[in-house]
Amino acid sequence: MPFDGVTATIGEAAVLNEKGGAVAFYGTARTVFTSANKYINHAFMKRVLSLQDGKPIALGEAHRLAQNDVMLGTNRYPTPTREDPNKTSPEQDNTENHLQYSLLGDPALSLNLPTAQVVVDEIDGVAVGSGTMPTVKAGSVIKMKGHVAGVEGFNGVVTATVRDTQEEITCKLNNTSGDGAEVAFKYLDRTKTLYHGSDSIRNSSFELTFAVPKDINYADGQGMINLYALNTDKTIRANGSCDQFIVGGSAEAKNDSVGPSIYCYLNSPSFVDGGNVNSTPYFVAEIKDKDGINAAGSGIGHDLQLVIDGDMAKTYTLNNNFSYDFGTYTSGSTFYSIPELEEGPHRLQFRAWDIQNNSSTAVLHFNVVKGLRPQLFNIGVTNNPARTSTTFIISHDRMESNMDVVIELFDAAGRQMWRHAVPGELVGVMVHPDLRDRLGGGLVELELDHVAVLRRFERHVDAALVRLHLRLGSYADHLQDHVDDCLPHLLVLPVREVIGDVREEPLQRHDEPLRLMVV
Repeated sequence: MPFDGVTATIGEAAVLNEKGGAVAFYGTARTVFTSANKYINHAFMKRVLSLQDGKPIALGEAHRLAQNDVMLGTNRYPTPTREDPNKTSPEQDNTENHLQYSLLGDPALSLNLPTAQVVVDEIDGVAVGSGTMPTVKAGSVIKMKGHVAGVEGFNGVVTATVRDTQEEITCKLNNTSGDGAEVAFKYLDRTKTLYHGSDSIRNSSFELTFAVPKDINYADGQGMINLYALNTDKTIRANGSCDQFIVGGSAEAKNDSVGPSIYCYLNSPSFVDGGNVNSTPYFVAEIKDKDGINAAGSGIGHDLQLVIDGDMAKTYTLNNNFSYDFGTYTSGSTFYSIPELEEGPHRLQFRAWDIQNNSSTAVLHFNVVKGLRPQLFNIGVTNNPARTSTTFIISHDRMESNMDVVIELFDAAGRQMWRHAVPGELVGVMVHPDLRDRLGGGLVELELDHVAVLRRFERHVDAALVRLHLRLGSYADHLQDHVDDCLPHLLVLPVREVIGDVREEPLQRHDEPLRLMVV
């Protein structure tokens, strides 16, 4: 990322992306060398992930401290020898290499780091730190207990990821040229996830139960549990880890030869076998088994697998999309947005496994129809009447599908106040209509009663036109539907007030534009 270069760089593109990207970029402004990069990288990561006076260090301050650490050799790394296996050496670099690193972003910004710690107290009835490590065996059910340290009355949710033993990974040595490597790089990693799920924390304590699949490494080595907790008010975050347990061996096998139960559908739970869907349907599978579900993907052929039309080129592994239902290891769900299919009849097959390696298969038949109209389920609004801002929530059956959405605002007299088109792939989008000029002075009050929805097909993309009829300020007290008679497939839905997790931050001035969100 040369600061005076004219060629576009990935750092600038990420930070300057109007539709998303990165909040900041930490990289180089000139050529640097791998042998010395590790010093500044280690120093910066250590500082930016640290707390100072109980608060995360700002990015700019982390950069300043990291530069000083490299110059002074504050950090040390292990350099064991036969005579001194515990020897360490300073990570010091007095060349100009580390001076080529710069921060592209707000230096006062800090990362949203956890400020509390999650502690594991007990695994399978054995206290952590007692001198005895419990053994987590394949096919067993493990109960884990713990607490959030330093925070009284912590209530919220804890998420745990249980990983298998470390494995040595050997890279493929793809580049053997003069700029490449002579030998393949090797490193240690935990590639197998045994469980990933959440449960509740009450008064700073929690209990979490999970089942261990049979597909483990059987290396009798230490596993790892990573934990993350968030309180109900979303104001306190905590994290932690524990490796004081052994993964290996097998529990006594159960007399079970029945695979898990599977309920799957496309786009909506109301889907029936043989029904019509759009060209990019959204697949969902809900899985249950009394012994636990094997979603680790560690054993050969034991994946959560989706196959379209028996075509190996259309075979998808859904392990990474699987999540357990809250507070249980016996049920969960997975999903996948199927790539575009040709028009006509199709068949899909989904296979799932339990922790005893019993499998079940579910089959669905469906018919792809180009330009199939989206189905809208309900429409909600957070603030009604809205004096400063509100959020509209429109639920539909085109999750992760390509959609064009057109939003039009009308007053009670049928006059169009605002229009906004959102093309392309849409899961959720925030739009900001500015109504001040059109209302002749500021947005006084906005009250919504009904929404007229027009479904139509455009450019081989699923599309929905949403017409919002409004009652504004001193206009008529009752909603009048002013829609053209020529508009086909018109559907009028009531607006319901949403009370729940959707939150709207208040605006500071009463003349700010209305904020809409379609999801």
